[in-house]
Amino acid sequence: MGAPKLELEDHNSKEEGEKENAPINVGSQFYPSLVNRDKQQGEGIFTAIQFRNKFMLECLQAEWWKDLNSQIVFNFKSVNEISSPWANEAFAYFMDPAIGFNIGLRKFLSKIKFEGISSVHKQLIIKELENGYRGDRKKLE
Repeated sequence: MGAPKLELEDHNSKEEGEKENAPINVGSQFYPSLVNRDKQQGEGIFTAIQFRNKFMLECLQAEWWKDLNSQIVFNFKSVNEISSPWANEAFAYFMDPAIGFNIGLRKFLSKIKFEGISSVHKQLIIKELENGYRGDRKKLE
């Protein structure tokens, strides 16, 4: 029995009555095991690149980082594992000076919020943010 198929619908299209900064339940809206950096790692499904493309495309716009009201809230309550390579590709990508946003850790954590996350997983993500992006920007999924 294979893993469920990932659908890359835009999470930004809000349904009527849905809050603008409603938390994204990562485990149910994506996958509970966050280990694959890209399609070359592991079984190549539910990758950090797919996650970033599904939930964080607006973060690639400089205006988003300047807008005081813009924020993304991720709820990790139903996530059972996160790998360092996954966290690096999903989140540290935005800390890379090559992107040109010049955001620091404090700014990142004020715009991208983590709820329902274990202290170990949160520290793993913060460590990846501090260490900086280690991926290959030329590689496309």
